[in-house]
Amino acid sequence: MNLLQKIFISVLNPIFGITKKIDIKVRERISDACLIIIAIQFFVFTSWQKYGIEYGYSQLFISNTVLLLIVIVFSVKEPLVKVENNKLFCIPWFLCTVLIIISGLHHNITPALMFFAGTMLFVFPCLYFVWNNRGDYETLFIKASRAIIAAMIIFNILQLAIAPLYSNEAYSGIAVNPNSIGIASTAGVISSLYLIVMREKHIWIYVLSAGMGAAFAVLSASRASVLAIMLVMISFLVCYLRSCKMRFNGRIKKSIAIVLILTAVCIGSVSGYRFILSEITPAVREFVLDKVATQAYAEDDTQENNSALVNKFMNRDGVESMSSGRIYIWKSYIRNLNLVGHERGDQGLYIEEMYGNYSAHNTYLEIAYRSGIFAGLAYAFIAVYAAVYAFRFMFGKKMFDYRLSLIPMAVLAFGVLSNLERALYPLEKAHIFLFFVALTPMFMKRRYGQKQN
Repeated sequence: MNLLQKIFISVLNPIFGITKKIDIKVRERISDACLIIIAIQFFVFTSWQKYGIEYGYSQLFISNTVLLLIVIVFSVKEPLVKVENNKLFCIPWFLCTVLIIISGLHHNITPALMFFAGTMLFVFPCLYFVWNNRGDYETLFIKASRAIIAAMIIFNILQLAIAPLYSNEAYSGIAVNPNSIGIASTAGVISSLYLIVMREKHIWIYVLSAGMGAAFAVLSASRASVLAIMLVMISFLVCYLRSCKMRFNGRIKKSIAIVLILTAVCIGSVSGYRFILSEITPAVREFVLDKVATQAYAEDDTQENNSALVNKFMNRDGVESMSSGRIYIWKSYIRNLNLVGHERGDQGLYIEEMYGNYSAHNTYLEIAYRSGIFAGLAYAFIAVYAAVYAFRFMFGKKMFDYRLSLIPMAVLAFGVLSNLERALYPLEKAHIFLFFVALTPMFMKRRYGQKQN
């Protein structure tokens, strides 16, 4: 990492000599705009193929990487200096990266995973280096959160206009599948709750956006997303109440009122958006779609049933059925693990019990299968380290800082989704990006607000 720091300094400091001549407000607007575009791509990526648009991983990763590099460049506020690495975190990080790259040279692990290793090796360490020089982590957290909320609102307004909900089916909207809606909505909830903790201006907007995210997650019937949001809500309550005790000793009642309003908005939003999507959206759609586009949503399933989410949770046909086949998938992947990894291809491992090819639906198994057991263990160590950090942050006396409350919310959500879904690429999905952003204070050894030389 010391070598990387030298490279970052030698490249970014001369660039800063040029960019510092640009007004700082202009630089901030440029980085904010790039983050919003990144976030919008997170939300709409799974919708492209539904309309026959060819926009694959390579285009997404390249465009988002370029945008993130622009964010990094315009985030430098003063000449960069070396900071002390957190070796306990950095060693498994780079070990995982090197093992993925080596396995990629040995066999085909897919270009997307190789690109992921490249971003882990250079791009995110550069982001962490710049912001550990700055020290104001909350600025990065706020920027990322605002961008994701803006993207979620734009995305969901589009869905409200053209993607009706038929009966009580799992809502897939304009995405390829319902889980994509649930996972994207989870990121919106995390971002909204974090900004509520921060007491940002126009807090009512974030209360409403939290309700929107929670509603679409429930309507998507994504159990993993709902479980993740439940943990996020718990971590939010801990951080919010602790922050109120620290900052607003005389206004605890007002803070409790905000929590109650937030709860009511989240619960009410489910029924509200369900009504809009099922009763109003079909009529609105007629005005905004032409005949060809309307046919994409002509699949009207009028079957009346219980809530799709309730049906999934109440499934009594056995553990395998309730897990949507994940038990079969996990067992098959575990049986096939080795030290060097496998040539997986784009389809995933063939699961005999399910008569098809599937991804591991578990991030650590996916990496272990493609790049070997040690690569999977190294990545799992990163997640465990982050989880321990998050719990110490929430409940410890010395580590807690309300300005960094994004950390436990993003880490806990990632912990759930990474174990139940394919959650690999930080430049593909919003919740993974938030997780990688939340790792920023863990990468270097420095205390909040301190400057190291």
